[in-house]
Amino acid sequence: MKVKPLIIGISGTSITDEEYELLQNYPVFGFILFSRNIQSSEQLLSLTSSLKNIYASNNSTNNAYQPLIVTDQEGGKVARLKPPIASKTYSSAEYFAEIYIKEGSKKATELVKQNYHEMMLELNKYGVNSPLAPVVDLSYPFAHQVIGNRSFGSEVKQVVELCSSAIEGIVSNSNGNIAAVKHAPGHGRSKCDSHEMLPRVTTSLEDLNKTDFEVFRQLGQKYHENPNVWAMTAHIIFDCLDPILPVTLSAKAINFIRRDIGFKGTIITDDIGMQALHTGIDINNKEQISENLVSIATQSLQAGCNLILHCSGNIAETKAICEALPSIEPNNITANNSSQAANYYSKPLEELYKESNSETTFKQDILKTLFIGFLQYTVCSNLGLEMSTEIGAEIMSYIAGNSSIFEINYT
Repeated sequence: MKVKPLIIGISGTSITDEEYELLQNYPVFGFILFSRNIQSSEQLLSLTSSLKNIYASNNSTNNAYQPLIVTDQEGGKVARLKPPIASKTYSSAEYFAEIYIKEGSKKATELVKQNYHEMMLELNKYGVNSPLAPVVDLSYPFAHQVIGNRSFGSEVKQVVELCSSAIEGIVSNSNGNIAAVKHAPGHGRSKCDSHEMLPRVTTSLEDLNKTDFEVFRQLGQKYHENPNVWAMTAHIIFDCLDPILPVTLSAKAINFIRRDIGFKGTIITDDIGMQALHTGIDINNKEQISENLVSIATQSLQAGCNLILHCSGNIAETKAICEALPSIEPNNITANNSSQAANYYSKPLEELYKESNSETTFKQDILKTLFIGFLQYTVCSNLGLEMSTEIGAEIMSYIAGNSSIFEINYT
């Protein structure tokens, strides 16, 4: 069966009738759990079982698609499963960084691998496939503390070694566990919290290539053939990559992650509900929020992301996103750099024109894509009139350059 390239949150401790109906109409790739979804050990087991088997009735064979289930379980302050449901409080990345400095690499890396191996055994017991870890971001004293003690340190070598051990601990058993290195290509220098606003990093490409980007580069090269190692994007503007769009929405930035950094695997967005992607949007206007979420989800796929993460559990938002996204075979979503949606939008216009069943539909799709891109440029970056006018002119120039397809007469 085909599914939406989407991992979603649900509203409570069990699937509501409304959610069940929506998910039968729009199957999704997976689910993310939060504290609001976790009440007790028995309840959590019941919930994950129902989520895993939600599509069993859609397939008369024993090969029904089982959605992936993930949660934020990094250790330290980011942990959705807490005692007594979890057997213990898992240590923060900073704890292992201190051991690395005081007692050396060997002991620290062994403890990190053991920590994440034990964590995954416990998560697997509850039906969870990924802790959405490790955090690969470097630590900087001048930066916002949204990363803080979630980081394994400030030195490239140390962070690469500890993150490698974390990855090994996560994927070490045969349960198909997923490690998600985040937040590509680096959140450490951010001076604000992307949950609240859109950060901008002005550091030169030369400096970033020696530091933040180098961590992801080394891990990307080491695990580029491992399908169980994903990357999660940062909702950050890097001036040296794309001074207009945040990484999640930028084809330039995603291409940099794939080609220059060398990460060839599955790329998942961070939560598209974070305020960084909703600059200038009235958060009290539910219709406007839903429209912007659809725009963000669409443009993320166009930029080259494989999976969209939407966490709010708001069913109206989820429905709007599901209606807008393509349905894709699950294996094709996570195949190395093979998102069908991204491939579609990367084809030349002439190929798309030939493949289209309807000239009118084709023209509408392309014009809609260009318009969404224009809106995202202006809204997400809070551009002034002069810059917005300049981008609009570039879009019109692009359409004019393909006037034979659009059949637009400029005389």
